[in-house]
Amino acid sequence: MVRNFKATWDFSDVAATETRFRGILTADESSAENLCIQTQIARTFGLRNRFEEAHDLLSKVDEALKMLDATSLDAIEVNVRSRLERGRVYRSSKRPVDARPHFIAATDMALSAHFDELAIDAMHMVALVCDDPKESLEWSGKALKLALHSDDPAARNWDASLANNIGWTYHDAGDFDNAMIHFQTALAARERMGDSKTIHIAKWMIARTHRSRKQHAEALAILHVLDATNSEDGYVSEELAENYEALDQHEKAKPFFLQAWTKLKDDSSVDAARLQRMHTLART
Repeated sequence: MVRNFKATWDFSDVAATETRFRGILTADESSAENLCIQTQIARTFGLRNRFEEAHDLLSKVDEALKMLDATSLDAIEVNVRSRLERGRVYRSSKRPVDARPHFIAATDMALSAHFDELAIDAMHMVALVCDDPKESLEWSGKALKLALHSDDPAARNWDASLANNIGWTYHDAGDFDNAMIHFQTALAARERMGDSKTIHIAKWMIARTHRSRKQHAEALAILHVLDATNSEDGYVSEELAENYEALDQHEKAKPFFLQAWTKLKDDSSVDAARLQRMHTLART
């Protein structure tokens, strides 16, 4: 079983996460423990678009790795994590072709060492950089199969994320029925784990798919509950607006478009055209 850093991560505050990781570094800079932690610090750089710093740190990890026994499980874990995070940095910097071989290498090494959780993580990243939806589904399916049959609880808990990713792949392909099946599977898994934030997101996914299926009443019923429990979620506001707009209820949609634009205008993951649509429809 590999090291588990989940408790140290807070993806809503990546800078604070870096600080926490630096706080658990040990005096032995070349230890496998420290090198694994350094890969996580590199990930925090990548998530903040500090790509050069991330690559530099991972290169230092790779150099230090040469001092470990390459056949030891510790060395293999460091190598897997370094490849995985290198791939993530490439993907974050819009270089999926460069990312893919690192994810493949991480998958192969993790599988050979029976590091189920890391293998699943790597396979799901391969799926995310596939151009072909069919190939993406194949990789996600492999990862889900491993999660469902693993003896490692941390690996099994990947079922929620994987079902969600498979759902999005089907959704992007226009297969909304299969998307709904997988989003419902993801919700059940999130509820099993009991995390309110991810349960909220899983319900949003189902509402989004209802809109794609033109089931606006069903979508709105879910979204109003989500809005009541977390009024700061701009994605919920956007969905409320889009559903009312689809029903030709523009006056009801307008305030939600304004709320969505206000909450999401500084979110770098929302593209300019989408923000412009919110801004325009809020004022017409």
